[in-house]
Amino acid sequence: MHPATPCPVRPAHDGDPGSSRPAPSPGTPAGLAPLGPPECHGGPRGLLGPDAMRQRAVREYDALRGAWEDLVAVHPPARPLGASVARHEAGPDGCPSARAKEGHLLQPPVQAVARRAVAGDPHFGRAFLTTDPVACFARNHAAAREVALRTAMAGHAPLTLDGRRRDGGGEGYGEWADGRLEHLDPEAVVVDVLCHR
Repeated sequence: MHPATPCPVRPAHDGDPGSSRPAPSPGTPAGLAPLGPPECHGGPRGLLGPDAMRQRAVREYDALRGAWEDLVAVHPPARPLGASVARHEAGPDGCPSARAKEGHLLQPPVQAVARRAVAGDPHFGRAFLTTDPVACFARNHAAAREVALRTAMAGHAPLTLDGRRRDGGGEGYGEWADGRLEHLDPEAVVVDVLCHR
């Protein structure tokens, strides 16, 4: 499971040995009580707290969106990468896309997000170094919030119990993934795994 997004455990199941708990950080004194609600890396679906996870995902998206709006309020408007590339390609001398990308990256809001990502800003993670923030936040707030809600439990590429995998995104993905998780047997083990290819 990604260390930044552990799954909340239903309060009645705190301490259940069926949950996969995060290991304590090195140097943590033995017996130190954890802060906040109990969390785990996974376990039987019946002991996980999907509603708490969804609420947290929406709060985090709202905080991220607020951080973006605060950032762009002090900078001139920026264009998404796609618009910059299209504008340069339509020019009379056919500007190379590398120059269009460079122009996009030099925009003050894009630079500010990159600086914050490198500095470890809690809102703008390192993923923003390879993501176009202007295009990301051009989406309708309510629609993007709904995506955060619908993918909070399922993540982006669930592997089903019968061995099938479905990549996240696309029309109806959130409803499909949420439905799959909600209808699992309460004893079916759900684990969130962070992996790289």
